[in-house]
Amino acid sequence: MRFWQLDTIPPGLWFDESYNGLDVVWMRNTGAWPIFLLGNNGREALYHYLLLGATTLWGDSAYTLRFVSAWLGVLAIALIIRWANGLFEGPHKGWLTMLTAAGLTVSFWAVLMNRTAYRANLMPLLVMAVSYFFWRGWKTERYHDYAWAGLCLGVGQYTYFSARLLPLAFGGFVILQTLLLWRTERARLKRLWLGLLLMSVASGMVALPMLNFMFNNPTAFWGRVQQVRVKTDVLTHLLAAMRLFIDGQDPNWRHHFVGRPMFDILSIMAFWVGLGTAMRRIAQPAHQFLLILLFVMWLPAPLADPPIHTLRLAGILPPYYALVALGLVSVVELSQNWQSAMALAMAKQLKPFHSCLVIFLLFSGLTTSYNYFWRWGQLPRVYDQFDSPIVALAHQLTDPTTEVNLVIPYYFYTHATLRYLLNNHYNEQTLLPTAVLTQLKKQSMVPLFVPPYPPDDNQPPAYVWLIKPVGQTGQAYVSAVQRNKRLADLAKTVGQASCLSKDNRQNVCSTYLPTEQLLPLFPTELPAKQADVMWADNLRLTGYEFLPSQTSEVYLYLAWQILGQTSINGKLFLQLLDAQANPINQFELMPLSRKIYRWRPERRIMERHPLPLTADLATGLYFVRLGFFDPATMTRLPIQNQGGDEAILGPLYHMRPGESISPTMIMEGRFGQAITLVGYDLKPEPTQTHVTLYWQATASPDLNYTAFVQLLDEQGKIVAQNDAQPLKGLYPTSRWQKGDRFYHTFTLAITTWPAQARLITGLYDLGSGVRLPAYDAHDVPLPDGVIELFKTTN
Repeated sequence: MRFWQLDTIPPGLWFDESYNGLDVVWMRNTGAWPIFLLGNNGREALYHYLLLGATTLWGDSAYTLRFVSAWLGVLAIALIIRWANGLFEGPHKGWLTMLTAAGLTVSFWAVLMNRTAYRANLMPLLVMAVSYFFWRGWKTERYHDYAWAGLCLGVGQYTYFSARLLPLAFGGFVILQTLLLWRTERARLKRLWLGLLLMSVASGMVALPMLNFMFNNPTAFWGRVQQVRVKTDVLTHLLAAMRLFIDGQDPNWRHHFVGRPMFDILSIMAFWVGLGTAMRRIAQPAHQFLLILLFVMWLPAPLADPPIHTLRLAGILPPYYALVALGLVSVVELSQNWQSAMALAMAKQLKPFHSCLVIFLLFSGLTTSYNYFWRWGQLPRVYDQFDSPIVALAHQLTDPTTEVNLVIPYYFYTHATLRYLLNNHYNEQTLLPTAVLTQLKKQSMVPLFVPPYPPDDNQPPAYVWLIKPVGQTGQAYVSAVQRNKRLADLAKTVGQASCLSKDNRQNVCSTYLPTEQLLPLFPTELPAKQADVMWADNLRLTGYEFLPSQTSEVYLYLAWQILGQTSINGKLFLQLLDAQANPINQFELMPLSRKIYRWRPERRIMERHPLPLTADLATGLYFVRLGFFDPATMTRLPIQNQGGDEAILGPLYHMRPGESISPTMIMEGRFGQAITLVGYDLKPEPTQTHVTLYWQATASPDLNYTAFVQLLDEQGKIVAQNDAQPLKGLYPTSRWQKGDRFYHTFTLAITTWPAQARLITGLYDLGSGVRLPAYDAHDVPLPDGVIELFKTTN
């Protein structure tokens, strides 16, 4: 039941399963060894290491992911035999063990869970392993059993968040025994408490990395708990949780056959009989422990929403079926007590316990098989719930006999199911090669495929162009993120001319878009200007460029390098500044969606931001201030590799029609090997003179230089002087890159000009006072590291 038709039932591959698979691919490719994975609401990583081993041996596929869970289910059946055999005592110990194992074997709940790639499959194993060693320690009073229980409990903290409740079962049992045995068996209680202490120490040592993560990342560690906490009427929720043992059901089609109780009718009746039997025998420690374990593993029901959840309550299966077995044995015992001597003799010939086991296996086994394989597995709702339409598209895109040339929205490309199934068949590329661009220009239209779910309006749109020749590995070209568009607008343009579906179920549909409309969105080269600014260990700005558009906008292209798997916790701000650092306007946006980040270590993403330039904006030099801030506290996120909390991007040249940014006096001189003086403007006034210098970078200067302008008289004495960093340090010379042009105005306090005057300029390092060497237009060195702007000989 665990392996039959595992490649087809359940159909498709659900998002969470694929997400686990993609995290495993990321772990394998990067060599990362996480103990807690932040994505998808946060997940403990032990299950992923099992997937890592399996996929390394047998490859990445839906079958391999589910194969691991199926084997965990088989291992649980083997372990429950040992667990129940150690727990039960008495003449019917063997039958209790066999019936407990039979119940888990044919449980619809267990079968469904064991055939999907969920980490909750580890919970029954964990519950049985810890309680087995703890119970053996209680019975034998051997401390090494308690130590083994602690080691298993510590490992359990890396499995599933419901495991955090498991220590309550052992603490509760010890406290109960203390109350019952305080007067009569204090020596045994002492050994029990010492055993519990040893168990706690061993567990704490194993779980120490996870505890360290919890203290350092409380939001991530407790985030899922906060999401599922009860927000409705507590009493109503409690009553719903109690219905688990009667007619309660998980409302999720991926977890259960909705409309059907979690357990079959025979198991439910046997459970209640077993529960009554355990209550009548409450004086026996085994029954006390079994009831406490059942209660603790049931606690997620009253504490979380929805109250009945297949995965969160997976740990309840071992104690539940132990009570089912107890109930079945009690029924057989009771029937024997009511029989006459002759009937009893006949019953012995019929072997009632054998009959009970066979009836239980047949009834529950056939019920589970029929409901799972022939009903639940064939339902249209289940087909849709497991993302089967997306899987159908993925199979088409990876078919080695099929040529692929189509476009999909980026939010569809980052859907875990599609991304996982395409992973080994397509190489992701940030830049579109020129040869590919030339080829694509020859086609007028391109298919655009969209998923069966609507886009998230909070995500800026981007596209992925999938190209795969027959029999070859494909390429996935990622466009720039379009900050001035909404995915909702994309959805409005999509028709349903062609749909991949099954029996008119949810569809993956396509339409056609003009190629010339899409190609400009795909960058063919990285931005011209380089940058190296990093925030929060997970996002680095590597380049930018200002490009004109056909409207009254300038596009700011940003190149980001993805260093992590989560988006920055804050908002992005962009401020347009003039050359004096005065803000002109500001834009605030959400940072790149975490879907942009997902599974993209060391990858680049391009963004295109429109910067509106109003008609009254003066001709001049402008810059963009960029950074991130926390909207709750309004504090900026620090830049980690440079200090400060903002990056200045520039220069941006804006010119009104008929105007230009150029000097009136053209000249040529050079400072050092990276800065050229291209000209100047001179604007005299009665009490002062304004000198505007124009520079151009021919390379990137190595230091932040200070410029000076001096007016000298005929003896060479300084009449007036002004020293300043170009642009007042807003964009220091060390940030200048080849081709950049800048200007800065120096004001000299001059009331009377000397009869013979020289106006000179130069650049120097403020720290050392050393001037840059100066050269004329013919590369002849000039004395004193200055260039003469003009000279009067009056």
